[in-house]
Amino acid sequence: MRVNSETKVQKLNADKVDGKDSTEFLTSCPTGTQSLGGACIETTMRGTDPGTEQNPGRPPRLAEASSTCAGIDGGCLPTGAELESFRQKPDVTIGMPRFEDGGGGEWTGDVIVGEETGTPGAMTIDDNGTYENSSSNSLHTFRCVVSPS
Repeated sequence: MRVNSETKVQKLNADKVDGKDSTEFLTSCPTGTQSLGGACIETTMRGTDPGTEQNPGRPPRLAEASSTCAGIDGGCLPTGAELESFRQKPDVTIGMPRFEDGGGGEWTGDVIVGEETGTPGAMTIDDNGTYENSSSNSLHTFRCVVSPS
């Protein structure tokens, strides 16, 4: 049987896929995030507040940033490629001015090990598109990436 109609036909199985209405397959990004390559990236930097219980009043170290993101529906830090793509969008600012114990870039989830020191860290990217390998003890702003729902 074939039906060629723009209107929904009562009790016709083709109106659903595996018993689900087509609207059930739509996904969207949570409030405060923006779609980016199949994921949702936060539009606001974290680690810039004067201080709260959840934010120590300074940009976090790598483990703190990563842990914060993991606590948001299994989120993570963006890859360098994701953050670079986001940086190139209009009206987006990445990172902040340099801090005493860190750089101006934002943390990415791209983990590195320092060649000279063997110290673990991660790549950071700043608003000018400068990439830097930063020690895990450095202080940097960050944003999280989560899956759409």
